[in-house]
Amino acid sequence: MRDYFSIHLDEFLDAYEVDQEKYNYELSIGAGVMTFVPWITIGDKEFLIRFANNRDFLAQYGFYIVFLFESNMEKVYLSLNQGWTYYEKRYGKNDNTRNLVSNISREHREKLNYDKNRFPNDHIILNVSKERTPKGYEYGHICGKGYDLNNLPSIDEMKEDLHQLMIVYDELIDIIGDGKIDDFSEMIKSLACKEIIEEETDEQEYQKNLM
Repeated sequence: MRDYFSIHLDEFLDAYEVDQEKYNYELSIGAGVMTFVPWITIGDKEFLIRFANNRDFLAQYGFYIVFLFESNMEKVYLSLNQGWTYYEKRYGKNDNTRNLVSNISREHREKLNYDKNRFPNDHIILNVSKERTPKGYEYGHICGKGYDLNNLPSIDEMKEDLHQLMIVYDELIDIIGDGKIDDFSEMIKSLACKEIIEEETDEQEYQKNLM
């Protein structure tokens, strides 16, 4: 599988009619030992440079589209996702960071206008427990769908799914506008803290009324 994707990645992108002038792409299948979750990322060049000053390492910073292969190789997910590594480096590897990234995913999912019948998966499960980055893909998933690798639809259907998700990706870029990744994550973090404070205040008021 590693050799297949390494050799045929350009053919894959051509078959799915990915504009390689507009989009950067990356492939990860592990070096030496197969990675737990192989992936292919597709990211808007201009957006990633503007948003995260990032020309490379799509899976670490910013927002992008990714094909994620489940660790047991039974499913592949087409996912609109975001870079977990950035958040882990900035806020640490802890539950607060995981909740932050999940909250960012939820915020965007609620704002985006997309076909939930075409992209029904609000969450993805990659069947990994130890690998840091693959778990981050689960938290960073915004919307998408999964395919059974033993019963894949036609390439035309998958190509249409990809191009429809690219439209959603463009909408996400419009929503973010000229925002930068640091400012954006801090804003979401502040909103999350505000929600926690409001919930605690409501609970305190509730308990007070019970007395």
